[in-house]
Amino acid sequence: YIEERSMFGDSLDYWRIDNEGRFYCLRGLEDDMPAPGKVPQPFTQLDFYLQIARITEVISVLASMCRTLEYDLENTELAISCKWSKLKGRLLTSWVERSRHFASRGKSHQDVILTHAIVPLTASSVAYSEYVEQLVGPLFEIFGGMSFSKEVIDGIVQTTLKNRY
Repeated sequence: YIEERSMFGDSLDYWRIDNEGRFYCLRGLEDDMPAPGKVPQPFTQLDFYLQIARITEVISVLASMCRTLEYDLENTELAISCKWSKLKGRLLTSWVERSRHFASRGKSHQDVILTHAIVPLTASSVAYSEYVEQLVGPLFEIFGGMSFSKEVIDGIVQTTLKNRY
């Protein structure tokens, strides 16, 4: 999907973690990373697959970090908030996996959305789909009420976990 990579690759991230257990990550959308000949044009589309995959990675990495730092598994929850911005006028698409077809319901008329989920540290990776859906479901809804089945979300979550970890 990218003929020539930008100097930043496919993403641009800034993150910070503190002693209180707070982790902050600011990520540029891959849909907007500049590269000659890249489809789509920046700030015009939002790939649903990428959002599901990246949120899966966030949950998995945070859970792994907490386990490595030996947090109390039974009494620790990951409070995750996600904020997407610059969404107004974008179309929800599938440009990364072109074989995934769906009928778009229109462009977003909302510029920003904030979503939340509480993930118990005891949750197995098999259960991550539930939390991913809590985080991306409201995002997809601002694109004309778009939603994806639990099976579609779970398939992407499990594929992401299998391919990355």
